[in-house]
Amino acid sequence: TRIGIAGAEQAMQGPAERAPLMGGAPSVGAGTRAAYSGGDRARGLRALKDNLCIMPTSVAGLALGVCGLGITWQTAASYLLAGPWMKGCADVISLVSFNIGVTLVMLYVVKLLIAPAACLRDARSLDGSTDLPCLSMALMMVAWWLHVHGMGSVAWAVWQAAVALHSVLLLAFLAHVYPFSWANVTPGWLTPSLGLAMAAGTGSALGAGEWVEKLFWVSLLAFLIVYPLVLYRVHAHPTFLIDKHQLQYGLVAAPAGVLLIAWIAMGGHQGHALTHFLFLLLMTSVVLVAIRLPHMASLNFTPAAASAAFPADVAAKAAVLYTHLYQASNTVMVACSWFFVLVASAVVLLVASRFLVLLL
Repeated sequence: TRIGIAGAEQAMQGPAERAPLMGGAPSVGAGTRAAYSGGDRARGLRALKDNLCIMPTSVAGLALGVCGLGITWQTAASYLLAGPWMKGCADVISLVSFNIGVTLVMLYVVKLLIAPAACLRDARSLDGSTDLPCLSMALMMVAWWLHVHGMGSVAWAVWQAAVALHSVLLLAFLAHVYPFSWANVTPGWLTPSLGLAMAAGTGSALGAGEWVEKLFWVSLLAFLIVYPLVLYRVHAHPTFLIDKHQLQYGLVAAPAGVLLIAWIAMGGHQGHALTHFLFLLLMTSVVLVAIRLPHMASLNFTPAAASAAFPADVAAKAAVLYTHLYQASNTVMVACSWFFVLVASAVVLLVASRFLVLLL
């Protein structure tokens, strides 16, 4: 009899409504919400906690990409040929990107507060140890943005916290490096050491002192070691990467871009051969990613693909800065730099929309 009553009640409820964020318990109808009891509210909170517990670590890469998009637009509008309307558009994009990026960062911070055990598992996992450094790098970008907008003391506090967090996450990643195994090598290996270069660049802008330059050289050395390993793992190693790691191939374009931006921020660009070397390496990496795009597009989209947002940003910003320094009067280079900015915007928008749709 109870089974029959339950079936009748389910039949009276009509078609099932859409599932909430990242699955979990089914959502309730408007009439049921009107009579929401304390027990239902407690179950709803538990469902929200369960959903946050399975929040993928790749949201950190998406947050970094969204924050970087606004900075890239402001850089392009400031250093390339652009009318007043373009600068106003860049300011709007920067503001929107900053708010969305900070929201994504806070989403994972909430997960840390209500599900610390799940966050600890994330940091200890191979994918988490390569994704989560993007979180601290996003905080470094936020600190730079706050500094530019006159909130120096807050920016300095955020930057210090970001560097401390990145140091911890870097140690968590190194736990997967030793003992070495080709099975653990993924394109995500390129990410953790890049935080040191970003700390050097943003720290120089915030006036942290000359000591941050040492972080740049450590990051450059790590890049020269890890970059060939990743290329060999993807292109020549007899065992193939799983699909979600193949979708991270866009990260190949990130290291040279981050290093070039940090090098310029440190003031080391003036006629230095390293500037041209990093730019040529960046363009080579972009070509490698472009060649592999058809294969990546044939794979099923997973949250791991959110890592593609970040490299698109830094490649565009690095191209803008290089053009401003050496080819400011070259119409072709200026047009190509704006093309990079538009492509980066399209990539971030596409990845963000598909990421959110996949989780809803």
